Formats: sequence, C-alpha cells, structure tokens
Amino acid sequence: MLVPSFRLRSVLCALVVWPLAAQELAPPVAEPLRHDAPRVGSPEEGEQRLALARDLIRADRHAEALSELLWCFDRGHLKNRAFWSTRLGPVLDALGQLGAVYAPARDELVRRRDQRNAALLAPPPAPVANNDVAELLALNDVLAESTRSVVTYDTLAERRASADLAFFYAGIRTELWRAKRYRTLVDGRLDAAERLSTAAVALREAARRLVGQELHPDPAFTARVVADVCLDVEARMALDDTKVGNELADAVVAFAPTLPTYARLIVHAERAGAQALATRLERAALRDGDAEAKEDFAGQVAEARAELHRRLKLSAR
Repeated sequence: MLVPSFRLRSVLCALVVWPLAAQELAPPVAEPLRHDAPRVGSPEEGEQRLALARDLIRADRHAEALSELLWCFDRGHLKNRAFWSTRLGPVLDALGQLGAVYAPARDELVRRRDQRNAALLAPPPAPVANNDVAELLALNDVLAESTRSVVTYDTLAERRASADLAFFYAGIRTELWRAKRYRTLVDGRLDAAERLSTAAVALREAARRLVGQELHPDPAFTARVVADVCLDVEARMALDDTKVGNELADAVVAFAPTLPTYARLIVHAERAGAQALATRLERAALRDGDAEAKEDFAGQVAEARAELHRRLKLSAR
C-alpha cells in the first residue's frame, strides 16, 4: 500500500525530531565526582571531606555538600589539630559560597555564629576563650557582618579588663579603623612601637640563621607589619597626638624604607587630616630622587589610595 506523501513526511520528521526532543527533555547527566568517599578516622579525613564537598557543590548537590562541610567545621579539628586553620579558612569560604546559593548553609553559619557570641557574652567568671573569639571573627567575616564583632567587643569591654580582650582587640582593629573609632584603637593596650620592635627582632633572628647570606625579609610579613602600624599612625594624628604619630611614622620608615611604605603612610596621614605629616613624608621620599623616581612615586601613592578605598568598601558589603 502506498503511503500518502504528507504522512511519509510526518513519519520521517518524527524519526528525526523525537530523538532530539527527548534528548532536550532528559535530565542532564551529573558530572562524576572527582574524589572518593573519605577514609573515616584517618588524619586526612577532614581534607578528604572538604575535597568531596567541593565536588558536590560543583554537581549542585547542595544538601550533601552542606553535610560534609558542617562535619569539617564542627569535627574536623578533633582528630587532627592541624585542621584548625583549615576549618576557619577554606571550610568557611566554601560554606560562604554555598550559603550564597543555598539558604540552609547560611542559616547554619548564623546559628554557629550566635552560639559563639552567646558563649563569649556569658557573665564572669567564665573566661573569654580565644578559640571562641577566633571563630566568631571568622564567622562574622564570611557572613559579611564584621561590625557585629565590634558590637560584641564593646559589650565585653564594659565588663572585662582590657587584658582579657587583647586577642579580641587585635582581631577587630581594621573594623575600628574603618569606623574611625580612633580612641578605641589607641586604647586597646597594644603598643604599636612594641609591635614594630618585635617584628624587627624576628627579622634579625632570621638573618642570623641565614649565615653568610644577605637577609631577604618576607615581603608579605613586612607589608602586614607596615599596614598594621599605619592604622596607629592615622589614629594618633587624628587625635592630635602628633608627637607619637610622627615618631611612629619615622619608626615605620626605619623598619621598611621603601617607596610603598612612604606611600601607605601618606594616604593614612591624609585620611587623618594630617597634611603636614603627608608633606614631610613626600619630601623625604623624593629627597634624592630624579624625575623618573618622582613619577614612579606618584604611581605608588595612587596605588596606596586605591588600596585604602578597597579596604573601606569591604565594611559596606
């Protein structure tokens, strides 16, 4: 029997279109996991669970990923103390990324933050545990709510001696600086000149260990020290404690006499309204420089200003 041409065309069309349509409607094939199940009880269990959680996140298996990450945060350090820093770094980073797309993950972060906060605010004689402080700071940071750490610190400062809060104070210095809480910044009982001296001693010790070699300080370490003490320079100048502010600025230059150091100090002096100090530092930086050095220094100052503005924007996340 002859098949009418229009029916033949329909059949042929169906043979081509239906498989394509079925392919489009079929669920996507899940990406295979790159890592196997962790070896329970092994020292590497935390790292293995973290790797598996990252795989699960990539596969959009969010609930399973959350379970693995919460194990890492709550229990990963109990069998391997070395995992402590990992849980407050990469594990929390992964939880924060997951929380951005999966609300239960953020809810779990908030719940743990509130638990640490309540533990810290327990009335004396309960001690202020540094581990709880470190976890509160890290949790508030990943939740983009670092100002909450300052609120907790202020509450504790009304009840506790400043010596009990030294670790907490060190963790909120940047937030105090962003908010221009200069009086709290300088009253935190951590002497800026002593921090510089301690850093310099550490560098000298490193030099002694490198017998017969020229010292090459770790640039990241030096930059951290300079950035930290620049907060004190700004605070002192803003509070009209110009004597100590100028002495600290000179100490920073002596510790790390580079153009980036001068540039960072200048932008902090400008933020404090200490134009006289900014001008003095600029002249000192360019005292022996030629035209090319001046152009390079202008770029260093612009870069330092941009970095300062980036750090300030973080407080508005």
